[in-house]
Amino acid sequence: MDFELRGKVTIGIVYIDNDAFIIDSGIDENEIRKTLNYVTSNNKKVRAVLLTHYHADHSGGAYFARKRGVNIYGDGETQYILKNPDIAHLLFSGFYNDQFIRSKFITPQPVEILNLNEFNFGVPLQPIDLKGHTMKHTGYKIGDLLFVGDAVFSEENLEKHPIPYFVDFTNFRNTLIKIKEIANGKVICSHGGILENPTKTVNANLNRLEEIIQLTFDYL
Repeated sequence: MDFELRGKVTIGIVYIDNDAFIIDSGIDENEIRKTLNYVTSNNKKVRAVLLTHYHADHSGGAYFARKRGVNIYGDGETQYILKNPDIAHLLFSGFYNDQFIRSKFITPQPVEILNLNEFNFGVPLQPIDLKGHTMKHTGYKIGDLLFVGDAVFSEENLEKHPIPYFVDFTNFRNTLIKIKEIANGKVICSHGGILENPTKTVNANLNRLEEIIQLTFDYL
């Protein structure tokens, strides 16, 4: 087994023998096209694209991968929202805004994908429930690799964006604790790639949550 990372927002490619499993699809056709072409040019067969969640920077390329005959898998929430992508806009912004609803940064292309429950390629690839950033959020554990998507933000991103995006505070915090417990090798996040010190980064996220709590109490 081997892996590599590509894309502006991390796209993971896991190689198992001659098969390739792609984690997340990037934001648009350009991102996923370059990834698919790269894999096939290395004489590997793309078996599936596995999505962590429905946000457009992770799922926007799924429509184009599906057009090329690639099977796309995601959790039930991702499956439903990609079939009805206007919901993604409403969940993200909280209201309908026709100036932004067709933006590729907010609303992915509509596409029917398969549920992760149907994923069965007989490979040591385990979906992990990492909800909190979205109501459902799936990480993937393969050997000593753990792809966490947006369940953890790099310290650099926490500096740029002091309040990380999440829809469920408690689940986001519980997921961070869970990652510390199950990580036993390389941890890869979508905005930052391989984390040099996963425990330190997870603790930075947990500390930021405590700062948000304190800030909220101060304002109250």
